Amino acid sequence: MPAGPVHDFPASNSQGLGIPKNAKNKKAAWEFIKWAVSPEISMRLVKEHGHLSICRRSVIESEVYRKLNTVNGHDLGALYLEVLELPAKGENYMAYRTVKEFPIVGDVINKAVEQVVTGQLSARDAMNAAQEQAIANLRRSGSAL
Repeated sequence: MPAGPVHDFPASNSQGLGIPKNAKNKKAAWEFIKWAVSPEISMRLVKEHGHLSICRRSVIESEVYRKLNTVNGHDLGALYLEVLELPAKGENYMAYRTVKEFPIVGDVINKAVEQVVTGQLSARDAMNAAQEQAIANLRRSGSAL
């Protein structure tokens, strides 16, 4: 992603699995997480679903991944790894998410997407409601619109 006038803030996504502190069976939960992000399951996600944001370097650097994720001559895996390595270089590539407005708007959009996916609302209705709610939340927080 080309840098903007201030900095380069590319986004990246990957799996974020955790075990709640009150989980009744932490051992089973840990076994599930190990399975869910295993090299075998990660590769299956790549092969069967074209999943790009894998959390295993061995899969991202594999020939299969590179073949499936090279678009117009651009190795998306190499670009993805470049973004993931920014924190090790002292770069705060997630700085755009630290602005106070991001969670206010992000939470509303996440809820709207959930309503669409579960069939509770049409995409148009969910996004219209999300826009109204986001604006109301931003006003309540004192953010300039």
